[in-house]
Amino acid sequence: MGRQDPSFLVVGHLNKPHGTKGELFAWPLTDRPESVYVPGTVFLSSSAEEAQPDPDLPPLRLTSVRPFKRGYLVSFGGVHDREGAERLQGRYL
Repeated sequence: MGRQDPSFLVVGHLNKPHGTKGELFAWPLTDRPESVYVPGTVFLSSSAEEAQPDPDLPPLRLTSVRPFKRGYLVSFGGVHDREGAERLQGRYL
């Protein structure tokens, strides 16, 4: 029986909004965050209860990233305020 690679890998958790301009604190869940958290990268997201990305949510394109404490502050295209960031809070990438 051959090993099958998973269709999706969880690479981070969006913990909480940071500030008022749509940034979120992302907790990296990968051994190589510097190669994953790069502007232009597109993520699918899911809740903790979902085994697959949520098909009703659009992909998230990373527009900015900067190190912060033990994770990153990230921004996504189309998320420009705290309210937009709050809708993504708690989701997995």
